[in-house]
Amino acid sequence: MTTDTPNVWVVHEPLGQHGVRIIDLSDAHRFGRVRHLLPAGGREVLNDPVGAIETVRRKFADYRAGDYLLLTGSPIAIAMASAILSNRTGGSVKVLCWDRERRCYTPVPLEGLAA
Repeated sequence: MTTDTPNVWVVHEPLGQHGVRIIDLSDAHRFGRVRHLLPAGGREVLNDPVGAIETVRRKFADYRAGDYLLLTGSPIAIAMASAILSNRTGGSVKVLCWDRERRCYTPVPLEGLAA
């Protein structure tokens, strides 16, 4: 992938029993390089929310127009990442939403999120 390749920012990937991945992210690779904001299965959002916010802000320093946010995992982490990114972009965020019928991710542009 080139430096022009968009990033797909995975908010928080949940893990099943014994640390097994339970979400198939393979289709997300169609949209760009898959990167994780928070460790898979981690509890940083609950145990250290300030640290989690700092981690997400630091990683979003690499955010570029054209990147996607993949909303997975902890609702708190999703809210936090969405708010941070919305503030950074002036209220425009492109998310990937899982389409159960087509069994693939669909891009959804969200505009006007910032007040």
